[in-house]
Amino acid sequence: MAGSGLALGVELAMSESAISGMAFDRLAGGHTAAYVTYRMLVMWKRRTAAHRRRRSVLGDDSMTSHGVQALVGAVTAATGNTRVADVIAQCHRDNRELTADSLLAGEYADRS
Repeated sequence: MAGSGLALGVELAMSESAISGMAFDRLAGGHTAAYVTYRMLVMWKRRTAAHRRRRSVLGDDSMTSHGVQALVGAVTAATGNTRVADVIAQCHRDNRELTADSLLAGEYADRS
């Protein structure tokens, strides 16, 4: 997942320093791929939420569904599979918060 995690960061238009910092944290801290993916998605969410607030001030609050669709597409393109994207889409449909545990369960549930 190291390669696909980096690709996810690129697909989400994260800065190179943010991507390399997360890669270093994973190696140094022994974090799982699901945890790093979660951190990348949280960073994307915060950046998107700030963008949505700016657009809302201008009267355009249509970013929610479009943003989730863009995220699902980026995750699928970066990882080459749909497991993580399916978890994101399901959390959105259920109006449930995306957590590292939900990513871990969704990513590895079919491997047992």
